[in-house]
Amino acid sequence: MKKYTDIAFIVTVFSTVMTSPAHAYLDPGTASLILQSTIGAIAGALVFGKLYLMKIRNFFVRQKPTGGPGDGGTP
Repeated sequence: MKKYTDIAFIVTVFSTVMTSPAHAYLDPGTASLILQSTIGAIAGALVFGKLYLMKIRNFFVRQKPTGGPGDGGTP
């Protein structure tokens, strides 16, 4: 396993060192796409976290029994 880790590290270092400048043009649409993706990822993480925490809370909190038919109470 260490052999593969060493090879991956060497490939990563050589890939980083041997690159040439791209001189690419990034238009405003690219910045907008990056901004929207970032905001969407943050919103998704917040919703996922809220739902996950609600499941944990509901697991530990006891629910009061509701009075329904067949529970032994008065009709």
